[in-house]
Amino acid sequence: MARPQAFDRDQALSAAMRVFWQRGYTASTIQQLLQDMGINRGSLYASFGGKRSLFQQAMAFYDERLMAHLGAMLTRARDPVDAIRQVFELSLLNMPAPQRQWGCLLVNTVNELAPLEQSLAAEARLRLDRMQQAFAGAVARAREKGRVSDSVTDAQAAHLLMTTMTGLRVQAREGASTETLRQGIDPLLHLLFKEP
Repeated sequence: MARPQAFDRDQALSAAMRVFWQRGYTASTIQQLLQDMGINRGSLYASFGGKRSLFQQAMAFYDERLMAHLGAMLTRARDPVDAIRQVFELSLLNMPAPQRQWGCLLVNTVNELAPLEQSLAAEARLRLDRMQQAFAGAVARAREKGRVSDSVTDAQAAHLLMTTMTGLRVQAREGASTETLRQGIDPLLHLLFKEP
């Protein structure tokens, strides 16, 4: 009979996610992961299957806890343009400065692993694509309300929003100030959307 887990799996996975988010996949050592997760090596391999599998589960955890929340905001909001602004503010401007410098786990993964671990980078890219689809849905609803500029298609607007979000997450990781990040958000929203 297998022994029951002596730790909170979600808590351990959350700790692993933070390590990978801050350090990246390559620089996150097993020892650092074990220390932050508060588990031993046997528990890591028995419960998570090793570093690569743990990283995949940490990406899924990040996606389900953070990215899905932002996507839901875009889907459910009564005012889709306001929801788009809120997504940018929550994920960039309202985040505490130290955590803002972690960037985005998914964007970091694509940047770090595209030349090294293509399948992990592709998995992160697929998760980012879902965010772009959520932007596209919000843009389509904004168009129904007459709020989208006639100079762009819905697909172009969603692509610009996602490209800007990705670029700003990289800038945040490099230590860009709140004001610098805002200068990347406000002009784009004014370009894409009409006032009500």
